[in-house]
Amino acid sequence: MLRRPDIGLAMLAVLVIFHALWQTSSKGYFHLWASALAIIALLATVTIRWDPIHALFLPPPAISLFFCLLFGKTLLPGNEPLVTRIARSERGELSPELIVYTRRVTWLWTGFLFLVTLESILLAVFTSVETWSLFANMLNYVFIGALLVAEYAYRISRFGRVGHASLWRMLWRIGGQGIRTL
Repeated sequence: MLRRPDIGLAMLAVLVIFHALWQTSSKGYFHLWASALAIIALLATVTIRWDPIHALFLPPPAISLFFCLLFGKTLLPGNEPLVTRIARSERGELSPELIVYTRRVTWLWTGFLFLVTLESILLAVFTSVETWSLFANMLNYVFIGALLVAEYAYRISRFGRVGHASLWRMLWRIGGQGIRTL
């Protein structure tokens, strides 16, 4: 039996909104802005309809789902995978082996972020607020950082040190590009 069915219902609504926007958006960033507006409207509805504390459960899965869709949308036919685009901006032309690798890493991030979204929803519905908060506000960020560092270490060991930016330079470049270039 669900302990907080209202939270689960609201989170399901977030997923449905994201899916609908994903399916109907054309190339470009309409879906990103529309998703943000839909989330704001949903938060306002939850706050008005139920106890405002329930609105606190929505941002963690919404944010991870947003980034899941950002990575995933670049895997559709006719698009360059996001990690490939980032690597190309850093290195210029990529070898076929690196193109395959960066596509797989884009899939990895898409799947990982989907699992973080699902975990946040399930913990909000089936566990205590303290457990959910531990994961949503701390551990999920540790997991994201661990995956980032582990992928970087694997890439260095597999493809060698030549031509790779430091982890800090890579993060600086990704942050400096802004979302419009991704």
